[in-house]
This record gives sequence, structure tokens and C-alpha cells, in this order.
Amino acid sequence: MEFKSLEKNEAKLFIDFFNQLVQETDYLLPTLKEADKSEEQEKNTIEKFSDFKQVFIAKEDNKIVGFIGITRAKLQKIKHIANFAIGVLAESKRNGIATNLLNISERWLSERNVSRLEMTVIAENNAAISFYQKNGFQQEGIRKNSIFMHNRYYNEVYMVKFI
Repeated sequence: MEFKSLEKNEAKLFIDFFNQLVQETDYLLPTLKEADKSEEQEKNTIEKFSDFKQVFIAKEDNKIVGFIGITRAKLQKIKHIANFAIGVLAESKRNGIATNLLNISERWLSERNVSRLEMTVIAENNAAISFYQKNGFQQEGIRKNSIFMHNRYYNEVYMVKFI
């Protein structure tokens, strides 16, 4: 298993991975239609990665099986804050991939003086909440009725880790 920054030449692999991931779970925000990008669009996105945005991937046998996308604030007063999205294909879960991606991200963020890592998770996603708590995140609040899907509203748990 290789853990690394996403590179421009992996744009097509990432699109294929992300489309599969979106089909496997309701817990990512984009729908399949919203996630749809051309290879050129994805390459342009990757080219814009910087000290404020990065994607790390887990790659096995030339296939991406997990990712974490990090965005940190650019504004002076909040540049110590970052948020992220993370996902691992169903076939590769429970192999430490998400933990490794989180650890790589925390090192990258520490080098950039980020001290607060935050995210939200759908309140009914108990497995994810347990994972985040095991990795040092704590609940900070609830965003009520923040997600609408399947003809109903879902709450999100706001979680934070100080690094």
C-alpha cells in the first residue's frame, strides 16, 4: 500500500475511484452527477493544490482505494483551521487506510501551523463517529437538519481535533 499526494497523472484513476466511492455511500456530500468531472477538469484541480489544499491517496496495485482531501483557511485570523473529507472503498475498509491518511494529513497540517482540524459527519454514521473518536476527535456540536437526502433531513455532528 502506498500513501502519497495525488498527482496530475493520476487524475483518471482518481475520477474512477471517487465515482465508485460516491456510489458506495450516502455519507459523502456530492451525488454521482455532482462528482462527475472530466479528466482535464480533475487535472486542473490538482494543479491548483497548494499549502491551502491537498489530497492524499492510498494506492494499491495501481488503483486508488482511499483519499483524504484537506482544505485550510487562507484568512489570517483562521489560517490555523483546516477541514477535510475522507473515504475508503468498501472492499478496502478496516485495513488502517483511513488512520494512515489521517496521520499523513496531520503531519502535513502541523508543518503549516494548523492546530485545529474539523469536520462534520452525519449523526447516524456511528462507525465514522467511533473512528473519529478513536483518533482523538471530540464532538463540538450538532448541525440540525443540515443534510437533505432520501426525502428527509439528517443532523450532522460537528467534530474537532486539536493537533
